[in-house]
Amino acid sequence: MKPLLLFLLFTAIASETALDQERELVQTGSNKGSITPLFSISITSDPNVVNVGQQLFIKIVLTNLSDHSLDTPSAWIGSLDAVYAFDIRDNTGAQLTPHAPPNVAYLKGVAGTLDPGKAKGEEVRIDEFYNLTKPGTYEVQVKRCIDLENPQGGGAPKYDETKGVVMSNKISITVIPATTAAPR
Repeated sequence: MKPLLLFLLFTAIASETALDQERELVQTGSNKGSITPLFSISITSDPNVVNVGQQLFIKIVLTNLSDHSLDTPSAWIGSLDAVYAFDIRDNTGAQLTPHAPPNVAYLKGVAGTLDPGKAKGEEVRIDEFYNLTKPGTYEVQVKRCIDLENPQGGGAPKYDETKGVVMSNKISITVIPATTAAPR
């Protein structure tokens, strides 16, 4: 089932001029916006210290900050929700890239709607797609597009940052050698 586009929801409740102003204020990857975004994203990791090779899960909580229901689909590829983009950096600031591109043939789309003031949480396993085999500290941040489009009706939603994104908080995860016992 094709998820409803947030754009259609916006046009039902606001004029095109107001929507254009909102898009101008919510800048891609910046804090230049002077309006409250429609949703927020917060992330945590428990534990935040793991051994090399240990599974690493990030909990993502998406909260509807608006006064109306939002379309909040998920697009699962294994244990990764592809509607989120991950910015993972090592202790030198270098951005990690996925070690293998996700195969959208295995994508499982899940429609979802989030009522005003409600939140939904999900866990994603990032070690399946990112090489975290070097000991060190990694900084993780997640982002999600304001408007996820899928005009072709199959596969992953089009991740178009020109309409704006919402960024999560940043967390640090420490990877230690496998011979060292991670704190509990």
